[in-house]
Amino acid sequence: MKRLFGYCIGIMILIALLSAVCLSAGARTYLRGDADGDGEISSLDVTVVQRVVAGIITDSDGSITERGAVTGGDSLTLPDATQIQRYLAGLTNCNVGEPASDIVFPTEDNQLPILTTE
Repeated sequence: MKRLFGYCIGIMILIALLSAVCLSAGARTYLRGDADGDGEISSLDVTVVQRVVAGIITDSDGSITERGAVTGGDSLTLPDATQIQRYLAGLTNCNVGEPASDIVFPTEDNQLPILTTE
């Protein structure tokens, strides 16, 4: 009986540990504009956005759109790719490269913040 109780406790601990690992993996943070999810913003992210917009690749789980839609929309558009390119060129952008929790969305009149060069 003690052995069975020990096995049950062990299995419960294993399940708790696996659940914690799976939940923490799902709650991963990312940089806005990192469409391919590799942890950095590069020209590959622009290519991924353009391919999704053109229908060459699909975004079945919505993760590419979530990471790559930098202009505040619900879907990927060519302006998203342009904003990422501007970021790569060193121009100031509204939210490319920022943690996802600090995103700046368009104002109520649907205007993005003015982009300037520094």
